[in-house]
Amino acid sequence: MSRAVASRPGDALVQALQGMTGEVGKSLPTGGSITAKTFVRGVITAVRENPKLAQCDKTSFLLACLQSARLGLVPNDGLGKAWLIPYGRQAQLQLGYQGMLELARRSGEISMVYAAVVHEADEVFDYELGLEPLLKHKPTTSPDKGEITHTYAVCHLKDGGRQFVVLGRAEIDKVRNNAKSKGSGPWATHYDAMAMKTAIRRLAKWLPM
Repeated sequence: MSRAVASRPGDALVQALQGMTGEVGKSLPTGGSITAKTFVRGVITAVRENPKLAQCDKTSFLLACLQSARLGLVPNDGLGKAWLIPYGRQAQLQLGYQGMLELARRSGEISMVYAAVVHEADEVFDYELGLEPLLKHKPTTSPDKGEITHTYAVCHLKDGGRQFVVLGRAEIDKVRNNAKSKGSGPWATHYDAMAMKTAIRRLAKWLPM
């Protein structure tokens, strides 16, 4: 006599997503390296590993998945490019700074774009704005880096132009305190990455996406 297989949290979401594999494939950017099956497998892993995500409303979950697919980013894959974040029972897509950098690079107009954080023990950090902007940063090699004091993002365009933004700790924390997930999620576990993402967001208005 066969036994019924016990359902697991998130089974309904997994089944719904698997049924939309074709739609996911149509949403992914043409010519990208991510296949619909790879994307779906990655999201299923995220659902299985996060009980709160498994309890999300199906419609919000599927919409967030399709948004991520259109950007060509697999969420919750450990690379920090995008996350599916549960806010109560609503799932929302949240881009990581690595994901924003990738979207900027795809424009073909950027030769280099990066972000970094500054610590109390860093040897040199100085910047100037105006007609001749200047940014200098020499990180410490000491394992005791101290607290994060600033974050910045820099873009080098292929036409020779450069742009950068600098944010102090107070500005970073203001963004964190206004976030829905300030006490959990990436802000709690990856503060430095979220600080750099904040700088990239400020720089984004100068970036071709």
